Amino acid sequence: MTTALLRHAHTSWSRRYLVNGNAATRVALDDEGIASCLAARHQYAPMTVQTWATSSFLRTQETARLLMGDEAATLVVLPELDELDYGVFEARPFLDYAAWLHEHGPHARVPDGSESQRAGIRRMLTGLVRALDLPSRRTVVCHGLLASFLHWQSERGTADPMPIYFDDVQPVVPRTWHDDDLRRLASAALDNLDEREVIDPGPFPPAWARAGQ
Repeated sequence: MTTALLRHAHTSWSRRYLVNGNAATRVALDDEGIASCLAARHQYAPMTVQTWATSSFLRTQETARLLMGDEAATLVVLPELDELDYGVFEARPFLDYAAWLHEHGPHARVPDGSESQRAGIRRMLTGLVRALDLPSRRTVVCHGLLASFLHWQSERGTADPMPIYFDDVQPVVPRTWHDDDLRRLASAALDNLDEREVIDPGPFPPAWARAGQ
């Protein structure tokens, strides 16, 4: 069986590189995000997706519902897939958070938040593993951090240090794995997420985020 994973469609916040890690703040898709989902819907018609898994955020659920259309499928909300808790940086530019992250490192809990970046990634990975137990075929609509991290993890070399920033991935572009391969990828990633890891801080700000300046 297979699992497709994709980042939610554009919102006015993501276009301005503002962070939103509080599901109570209901950030909806913008016109471009809606249009991209409608344009991509045909990719899913022949896949007969049985289960869609999303976070508890409005933008992931809107993306899933637009992509599913009238298809008879189940939508399952998995809070473990939620966006990172940004604490004091909520609703602020990503680069404000990134500057703090660069200084304090990915294992530090964000002020007024509930988790560090690495703890948030670990939570998201546990949500992904949980999604793999849902009826297949399945599609997971997640946030940018998980999609970017999985892309990096799948391409990394055995000696590559784990970066703080991960290359951005395009919204609504699915990547499909065989379930066993994705489970192994998530398991290997969970094994690597500890405070003994070698961290590559990389340049600041990350090149992909400079458009938000």
